[in-house]
Amino acid sequence: MKQILLSIVCVCFATNCFAALDASERNTKLLKATKEGDVKEVRKLLDAGADINTKSAIDGETALMLASKHGHEEIAKLLLEKGAGVNINAADGTTALWMAAKEGHHKIAKLLLDKGADVNAKKTSDNASALWAAAKENHVEVVKVLLAAKPDLTIKATDGKTALGIAKHTKHEEIVHLLEKAGAKE
Repeated sequence: MKQILLSIVCVCFATNCFAALDASERNTKLLKATKEGDVKEVRKLLDAGADINTKSAIDGETALMLASKHGHEEIAKLLLEKGAGVNINAADGTTALWMAAKEGHHKIAKLLLDKGADVNAKKTSDNASALWAAAKENHVEVVKVLLAAKPDLTIKATDGKTALGIAKHTKHEEIVHLLEKAGAKE
C-alpha cells in the first residue's frame, strides 16, 4: 500500500513539474500560431491557458502585435475579446497599433483604437508615431482611421519630420492633402 501511495505522489509531483514547462511551450506556440494566422490553434492555446500577453524572447512582440503586423483580423478580434493588452510595447517601443499602421491594416487599427490603443505611441528607436509610419508607407485608409482618433499632428521622428513632412518627402499627395485638411503643419 505504501508503494502505491508513493507511486501516486511521484506521478503527481512529476505532472506538476511538467505543467510549468507546458505553459512556456503553450506561450511559444501561441506566438507561432498567431504569426501563421491559425485561428483554431490560437483559440485552443488560449483555452489551454497560454498567456495572452506573452512576449517573444527575440523582439518582445506579443500575439496581438503579430496579428496586427500580419493582418490577421480574426485573431486580433479574438485576442482583444479575451483581454489582450493594446498598449504593450515591444523591445523597440512599437505597439500593435504602430505595427498595424505600418503594414496598412486599417481594420485592425480601428479595432485597436476602439479598445483604447494610444494613437500617439511612438517607436523608441526613431520617435516615429503610427501616423508617421502610415504616412511614410502611403497607407491612406490607415491615415484616415488614425486622423479620426485625433492624434498629435506635431510629433516629429528623429529625422525631424512630422507625418506631414514625411508624406511630402515621399510624395504621397493624397496623404499630404488629408493631413493638411486635419490641420497638420510641418
